[in-house]
Amino acid sequence: MKLTIIYPNVPFWRAEMSRLALFIGGIEF
Repeated sequence: MKLTIIYPNVPFWRAEMSRLALFIGGIEF
């Protein structure tokens, strides 16, 4: 798992948060 949390100000982080939420939810993407 990527440690994207190191870059909280990068817009890409918001996309990662969504993917992480889906991943934790058990949804494959």
